[in-house]
Amino acid sequence: MTLRIAFFDPYSPQNSKYDGKAKPPYRFFGMASQARARGAETLIVEKGSKSVFDAIRQIQVFKPDVVGISTYFNSVCHRQALEVAATFRGKAKIIIGGYDASTNPLVIEEFEPDYLVKGEGELPVGAMVEANFDPEKIDSETVKVTKDGKTYIVEAQQAFDLDLLPLPQEIKGSYHAK
Repeated sequence: MTLRIAFFDPYSPQNSKYDGKAKPPYRFFGMASQARARGAETLIVEKGSKSVFDAIRQIQVFKPDVVGISTYFNSVCHRQALEVAATFRGKAKIIIGGYDASTNPLVIEEFEPDYLVKGEGELPVGAMVEANFDPEKIDSETVKVTKDGKTYIVEAQQAFDLDLLPLPQEIKGSYHAK
């Protein structure tokens, strides 16, 4: 069975009306490419100008095993990210990442995620996919795993090599374009 990972970004300036064209979700390229390189199917959903419920429906149709959610210091985005986490809690593993997750200790309490990614997400996502999200099997040379309550905190041991980032045409099946 193929692991299915949906990534949700509540803050999507790329799909705003800045230039009237849909742009690929650059923030998730590295993580999605690392997951896909290890056999996972991925979907990237940016809220953009749509409602959070439209984004949730897109994710539900995909039937993910894992939902990765990015967090930001913005009350609207924060509420939307919480809504997505609440919708999929108990139905899929929840991973929280982004600036807030890396810097705010209250994120674990608010989101109750299975995993929290601190810092860059590419190597942690790759290591978690390789281990099929079994914290005992995650490669400790690639990432450091600690625990806070029921949440596993995963952090890269080294910086991600930007040369490993794919070109947009190499991963276009991973994201939803308008």
